[in-house]
Amino acid sequence: MSDIKIDGFKSSDVLAALAKAFEGYSDEERKAQIKKTNGIFEMRVKNEEGKEGVWTIDLKQTGSVYKGEPKSKANVTLILSDETFTQLAEGKLDGQKAFHDW
Repeated sequence: MSDIKIDGFKSSDVLAALAKAFEGYSDEERKAQIKKTNGIFEMRVKNEEGKEGVWTIDLKQTGSVYKGEPKSKANVTLILSDETFTQLAEGKLDGQKAFHDW
C-alpha cells in the first residue's frame, strides 16, 4: 500500500486501508460492490502545508483505490482538507456539517 500513501497526508493512511480492504474482496464481492455503487470518486485533499494529494476510488470499473486522477471521468469529485477527510473517515464529523462549514 505504500504506493497509495503520501507523506504529510493523514488521509492517505485511510485510503491505503480502504485499498487493502478492496484487495481482499473476492471477484464476486468486488462485482457486487461495483454494481451497487457504480461510481468513480476523485478525492482532492489539501494538507496543512497547502499541498494537494489526489486519489481515486473506482467502484464503477475496477473496484480499486489508487493514487492519482481517475483513468475515466469521475462521477464525483470531493475537494477537502486532510483534516476534514480524516474526521469524516473516523466518524467524528458528518458530511452535512463538513459541507456546511466549507
